[in-house]
Amino acid sequence: MLLIIFIYLALGCFVGILAGVFGVGGGIIIVPVLFFAFRKMGMDESVITHMAIATSHAAIIFTSSSSSYVMNKSGNVQWNVVRSLAPGMLLGGLLIGPNVADFLPSSTLQIIFAIFMVIVAIKMWFGLKPKTEGALPSASVMATVGIGIGSVSSILGIGGGSLTVPFLTWKGLGIRTAVGSSVSSAIVIAVSSSIGYIYTGIGESGLPEETMGYIYWPALLGIVATSMLFVRAGVKIAALMDEKLQKKLFSVLLIIVAGKMLLS
Repeated sequence: MLLIIFIYLALGCFVGILAGVFGVGGGIIIVPVLFFAFRKMGMDESVITHMAIATSHAAIIFTSSSSSYVMNKSGNVQWNVVRSLAPGMLLGGLLIGPNVADFLPSSTLQIIFAIFMVIVAIKMWFGLKPKTEGALPSASVMATVGIGIGSVSSILGIGGGSLTVPFLTWKGLGIRTAVGSSVSSAIVIAVSSSIGYIYTGIGESGLPEETMGYIYWPALLGIVATSMLFVRAGVKIAALMDEKLQKKLFSVLLIIVAGKMLLS
């Protein structure tokens, strides 16, 4: 148990730094680490992926809020963009994502997440970026895009930065503004998804006692306890590190973790 608690606290440190360095909520790291931690604790295989995803969303509420505060002070959040995406993200995160995930077996969610990690790793390794094309679309189109981003992010347990940032840069926003706006919109996805996973997990068999729906509170508290302290450190590290090398190393890590998830 001491080892598990240490893993949660250490994970929080890493997630906090990731939130500052990459402008993400950290779900792409939280989910696989929690998956392996829950398995190590002998939890029911039929619910461990759902628990990892739900707990990730609950943690992202705090990491993204802290990161958003820092980025907003730097003037890198375009709130009109966040407001236009929010209604769709709320719908996708609250209703669509959790219900789709609840319908899917844990093993299927595991495979979907591992494939997503491989895609992100390839994108980061080669530095693939969409070319800027036009301006931001109408509010109704933005809301529709928000539904897609919110739904997919909710199913995967991520804050949506890997989807929102490319879309916003494609539509002409500078990278820093796109990242700042993405982090702030991730709060909407995380809050709505957490509520959705609490509801869909009520009465689910195989869940341990320390859960609210699919959210596992001991892991959440351990992650949040340290992640909030390390977001600002991540922002400072981002200004010092070589971005290309940083992304390539992160890509290798994602491939290794994805392979382990697929093989397990």
